[in-house]
Amino acid sequence: MRIVRLEIENYRNLDGVKIKFHPTINFIIGESNLGKSNLLDLLNILFTRKDFSESDFFNPSKPINISFSLGLSALEQGLFDDLFDPNDREIINIIATQECPDERVSFIHKDSQTIISNSKLRCVNYIKYDSLRTPSSELNFSNNRGVGKFLNHIIVKYLQNENLQDSDFIITTKFDGILKEINQTLHKIKSFKDFSLQAIRELNKENILSKLIILADNENRTTEN
Repeated sequence: MRIVRLEIENYRNLDGVKIKFHPTINFIIGESNLGKSNLLDLLNILFTRKDFSESDFFNPSKPINISFSLGLSALEQGLFDDLFDPNDREIINIIATQECPDERVSFIHKDSQTIISNSKLRCVNYIKYDSLRTPSSELNFSNNRGVGKFLNHIIVKYLQNENLQDSDFIITTKFDGILKEINQTLHKIKSFKDFSLQAIRELNKENILSKLIILADNENRTTEN
């Protein structure tokens, strides 16, 4: 599922802007205060958040209307039932509208005025990275945010389909040896001993796998480097 086009009405400084996206890759380039970040925020609101806030309304007395088209693969066409462009089954035209900051955003099929469930729009795989986020910290199997949600889901799905024990991933007898060594050292520290804190073996198979697996390129350089 990909975003084909976008028409913006009454959203921040992008009121009246129309955008047609390239099917492969798009670069947003321009001077400061042009609206580059506002466009990324808009996509984030549509596909990952719920509603527009008061500061998003360019004119507080008018609604925000965002008209956009999504390109659908053959497998995705059934997601929206028979709601597709009359001239192209691979396109669906949608209008996102919110009357005021106190209302909720709603999605409507442009051609039939049929209401579309917000949850279906969450199927658009949109991930926003701004300057305050560190992608490398999310590109791992144990972090359940950003791309990490997808990576962690792969492990969860695998474990759901397999009958595995924690002993399938680690040699527990050897692991117990290092735990003994760690705890002997920790108990020399008064606060650890007073509160009976000790190192134990992780029993959750999902947590075990997510911390054993990392991402790396063909030269074994990890994403954290």
